[in-house]
Amino acid sequence: MRWQSLISKSAEEAAARQSASATADSINAQAERSIAAGMELLEQMRRYCSLVQCRHRGLSEYFGQSYPKENCEACDVCLDETEGVQDATEIAQKILSCVARTEERFGIGHVVDVLLGANTEQIRRCGHDRQSTHGLLKETPKKELTSWVYQLVDQGLLVRTADDRPVLCLNEASWEVMQGGRKVLLAKPKAEPVTKTRAARQSWEGVDTGLFEHLREVRKELAQERRLPAFIIFNDATLRDLARRRPGSLAALGHVHGIGDAKMSEFGARFLAQIRGYCDQHGLDLDAVTASERPPRRTKKRSPAKEAALKLFAEGASLTEVATTIGRAPSTTATYLAEFIEATAPDSIETWVDEETYRAVAAVARDVGTRRLKPIFDGLGERIPYDVIRVVVTHTEVREERTA
Repeated sequence: MRWQSLISKSAEEAAARQSASATADSINAQAERSIAAGMELLEQMRRYCSLVQCRHRGLSEYFGQSYPKENCEACDVCLDETEGVQDATEIAQKILSCVARTEERFGIGHVVDVLLGANTEQIRRCGHDRQSTHGLLKETPKKELTSWVYQLVDQGLLVRTADDRPVLCLNEASWEVMQGGRKVLLAKPKAEPVTKTRAARQSWEGVDTGLFEHLREVRKELAQERRLPAFIIFNDATLRDLARRRPGSLAALGHVHGIGDAKMSEFGARFLAQIRGYCDQHGLDLDAVTASERPPRRTKKRSPAKEAALKLFAEGASLTEVATTIGRAPSTTATYLAEFIEATAPDSIETWVDEETYRAVAAVARDVGTRRLKPIFDGLGERIPYDVIRVVVTHTEVREERTA
């Protein structure tokens, strides 16, 4: 019976090996399919990049949709950032001739190297350095020449095989071009883009560039104080809109692109003070965009927390009491208070800032100005918090406007 047991065990081991082999084959086949699909997607992306037509149209057509516009006014083709290549047909003939003389056995990289006159081991070994096409386009940048070869492939004037090591082959259209029976169009990027996108043109219309640069410095200071990336404070589009509109109040600030209730509460008073100071210094009017030109705000006018804070301030609650009640940080609550002061213009703010502190802040502010809070903070020996300084500065400005 021993030999029967050995035979049975051997059969089981053989079946296990066969099963493992089948599993491995299945995994390998699946991996090959995944790689092939990935390579096809990569090839589609390459074709899209070398497309000499509107990029938006190409994307729309890829997803089975039509694109009605003749010019999208945003991609490199529609912005005229590409240009036709002079003598494109002659260049195409040289490329195709090189493919023919290298016996249609090599890929794009080798053909490009031959045309550029490269001195590689493979070129020497194959004798392609002695061919008439060697160095025929040596003055052409390699990246540009490679793009032209791909353009010929995409136009159906040259074939690139789809195997593991793709090579270039000629077809009937290739011979038509070489015999002068077919014209070719090739494109290349212009040395420098000559047109801005429609969005880029519009984004700078009416913007005071000096104020924009000034607000960038203010944003930088805030970012450093809070140890945040600058774009978290406001992005450039928001700064441009601020420099275009030059808002003079929190109400006007609410119409600026990218400023909702939270950011208005946190940064509004500081930016308003900077805008006022800059406009005074340069003789500019505030509220450059009239109310009728302002689009409706997409956010709520006031958050419940702000509504509650303003009500509590009207009842005489202290800054600490309000912050605790509404569950907001002191800095946010101080911004609510600044908005309340701006809206109500009280004769005194002693409820929130004691007279001694008020006088100290106001005195330094008169010396260094209110365009920036940091010089006031430094002038006070860094003893008084920014939130208190912001509240005092807002009140002094309200009083000045009322007596002007």
